[in-house]
Amino acid sequence: MNNLKSYRIKFKMSQLEVANFLNIKQATYSGYELSKFEPPIETLKKLATLFNTSIDALVGYNSNTSLSDAQIELIDEIKHISDEKCKRLKSYLDGLQDKN
Repeated sequence: MNNLKSYRIKFKMSQLEVANFLNIKQATYSGYELSKFEPPIETLKKLATLFNTSIDALVGYNSNTSLSDAQIELIDEIKHISDEKCKRLKSYLDGLQDKN
């Protein structure tokens, strides 16, 4: 569960703030971050919502291990842009591929 800490820090939250959001004790949340025990699926759903990510990302599961961290980060960013901007980005990326 090492990704929990990364997301918490990225969102500038303390363990106590996350624990309060989940309505659990800080020690319990700390245990999740330290991989002392695993959070229930309902807690993972709440954390994924809080951090605007997937449960897979929270637990560090990557079904496509051929992607680099930079590629995964780019995919996460793409999720938040409009369809029109996605089309423009695709055109740009197509142009980059032609040059290689």
